Order: sequence, then structure tokens, then C-alpha cells
Amino acid sequence: MSHDNARFVKGSILKHVVSMTSMSSVGLMAIFFVDFVDIYFLSLLGEVEIAASVGYAGSILFVTTALCIGLSIGVGALTARAVGAEQEEDAKRYFIHCLIISSITTIAVSMVVYLVKDPLLSLVGAKGLAKELGHIYLDIMLLSVPIIACAMLCMATLRAYAEGGLSMTSTLIGGFVNAVLDPILIFGFDLDVAGAAWASLISRAAVLISALIPLQRKYKVLRKPDWTLFIDDGKAFIHIASSAILTNLASPVGQAYITTQMAVYGDQAVAGMSIINRLTTLAFVVNFAGSGAIGPIVGQNFGAKKWNRLQEVIMDSSTFLAVYSLLVCIALYWSGSFLAEAFKLEGPASQLLLFFCNGICLFNFFDGIIFYVNASFNNTNRAAFATVVNFSKVGLGFIPLVALGSYLWGAKGVIVGQGMAMVGTALGAVLWYRSYLRSLALKSDTSKVALSTPE
Repeated sequence: MSHDNARFVKGSILKHVVSMTSMSSVGLMAIFFVDFVDIYFLSLLGEVEIAASVGYAGSILFVTTALCIGLSIGVGALTARAVGAEQEEDAKRYFIHCLIISSITTIAVSMVVYLVKDPLLSLVGAKGLAKELGHIYLDIMLLSVPIIACAMLCMATLRAYAEGGLSMTSTLIGGFVNAVLDPILIFGFDLDVAGAAWASLISRAAVLISALIPLQRKYKVLRKPDWTLFIDDGKAFIHIASSAILTNLASPVGQAYITTQMAVYGDQAVAGMSIINRLTTLAFVVNFAGSGAIGPIVGQNFGAKKWNRLQEVIMDSSTFLAVYSLLVCIALYWSGSFLAEAFKLEGPASQLLLFFCNGICLFNFFDGIIFYVNASFNNTNRAAFATVVNFSKVGLGFIPLVALGSYLWGAKGVIVGQGMAMVGTALGAVLWYRSYLRSLALKSDTSKVALSTPE
């Protein structure tokens, strides 16, 4: 395999982090921006239940999103390691086997969620018109889950080959398609919530096509499966992906809990939280993009056994994230009132958005650290550690602290409790990861001594 594909094992780590994260951020920003525009267009319809329905449905769709992310982490980790170790045929074989497994898995999960969507909507607090609209949104969005899963696998593989630009392009195309279709379907065809969902489904198909075509042209990854190695590859994939899925499932569990806490304060509060969630993914896109972007950097250096560079990845990533988060918080502080007016928010919804923009949003820096540490664990053969980190965030953080915040300060306290959980988890995760890296370095030094000692 050409050393050009394993370019992350040499050169400036900070440069790699900034380059890969920036390209991933641009692509994801296109998708998140369209999600943000979705909720904006729907808010213009003047019914708070419409925005609330997307919030309720979104808390359920977080489960399928976690599944897709976990699967993409699995294929990304396997292919990045193979690229770093210069094992070209293994990288290509991993992709096709993982694609088959992921397709079957996401189809099955989507069917199960479809069958139990009504009790799930009730569980997160949806009722009345908001629940009816949530049904419509879920019915359509569940059809797109296998599509986006395959698209994410393609993008993760492109990044593993150090093709961040191609991965970015595919998401930009998807974002453009969604942006064009949103107003046409929501207003032109008077489809309301269904229009937003159909636009998202079509844009996800566009992402898949635009990612798969260059991946196949350049690396010929679509090939006949090697059934003699399918089971072994599947086990390796499931080992990483299952831990990553469990890790990411903690987020929808936490989000569902937060939604139920907000539901106590009515549809206005849920609508406000729904807008905050989409604003967070857009404004703090580096959190999400960075976790996927540094995976190949970590994976290649882990495959090449360059332990010293792994420490640099998390340190340089944190520095980059800190600067970015501070700039975003300043921008949100000055734009909070404008956003509240643009979305025609009133009462609790407006108060929550302004509260978030006036400094509380800084908590998301710590959430970004958690994303980055988990990505590092996932790509250094310790996906189970990432699972423990995220479930600690929910079990030891979100549940008690959100409940306490809600009791003390109402709807605003829910956001404060969420933020405090992020801070504690981030600090613990960083200390754990640094300890793990020290153990890697120690084992490496011990092995060298053993090899150099005459018998």
C-alpha cells in the first residue's frame, strides 16, 4: 500500500487534526444547518406542537443515529488500522463485509422501532397533536436509517484512507439537496412535518451515492465478499462496533431522559429544547466532526505502533476545541435575542434559548472532550472504555444532576444539570485515557528490553 494513504503517521499532529476536523466540520455543518433550517421552517407554521413533535421523535431517532455512528466507528477503526499497517487487501475486505452486516442490522432495528414507536413516543412525554405528528415524522425517517448507515460507513472509510475532502464533499451535496427540497416540500406541497422528513430521506440517499462513487472509483472497495473470512471479520467488526454502539446509545438514553424532564414544563419547553439541540449540533459541529476526524489519525498511528503520537492527538485536539468553543460561545451570546425572534419563540421556549446562549453553551466544550477521548479509545482497541465513559455520563451524571437541577431551578436547571455532568465526565475520561497511554508506552518499552536481552 502506498505510504500516501498512511500519511497521518508522520508530520504535524495539530496540522492533521485541524485539516481533518475542518473538512469534516464543513460537511457536517451542511447537514446540521439543514436540520436547523428544518426546525426554522416548521416554526414558521405557527404551531408549537410541530416543533415539539420533531423534538419527541428526535429523542427516539437518537437511538438509530447511535447505531449508525457505532457501525461507522467499527469500519473506520478496522480500515484505518489496516491502512496504517499497509495492508491494502484487508482494508478493502473489511469494508464490504462491514457494509453487509450494517445493512442487515439497520433494516432490522428500523423495523423494530417502527413497531413500538407509539409506546416510545408516550414514554418520552408526547401526547395529542405533537404525538400524531411525531408518528408521521418517524414513519418516514425510519426508512432512511439503512441509507444513512451505509453512507456513514462510506464516509468513515474515506477518512480512513485520508480522503477527508471527498467525505466532506458528499455531505455538502446532501446538505444542498436537503436545503433545496425543504421549502419545496414543506410549503410548496404543503406537507409540513412530512415534507421535512422526505427532504431528509432524499438528501441521505444523495450522501450515500456521492460517497460511494468516489470510494469505488479510487479504491475498488465493492467486491465479492470472502465468505471464508466473513465470520472472523464480522467478529472483529462487531467487537468494536457493539462497544461503540453501546457508547453512543448512552446519549439517546440521556436525551430521552432530558426530554421527559422537559415535558413536565409543557410543549413550549420541549420545543425550546428541540431548537437548542439543533443549534448545539450546528454551532458545536467540531465536537461531532472532530470525533470522526481524529479516529483515522489515532487508528493509523495505533496500527503503526507510534505510541508517542497518540498523546499528541488528544492534547492538540483539546487545544483546537477550546479555541473554537470560546469563539462559538461569544457568537451565541450576541445572537441569542435574534435567534429567539427569528424562531418566533415565546415564554419558556424563548427563556431557555436565551439562557443557553448566555454562557451555558460553554458546557459543550467538555462534551467535545468526551467525544474526542471516546474516539481515541475506539481506535486503540479499547471501545469498552468508551462505553463506560458515556454510560457514566448518563448514569452518574445526567440522571441525578438533571433531576436535581430540575428540582432546584425548573426547566433551566435541566440544562445546568446536563452541563455539570459533561464537566465531571470529561475530566474523568481524560485522566483515564492518559493512564491508558502510559500503560501502552510501558508495555512497548518492556517488549523492547525483552527482545534486546540475550538468552
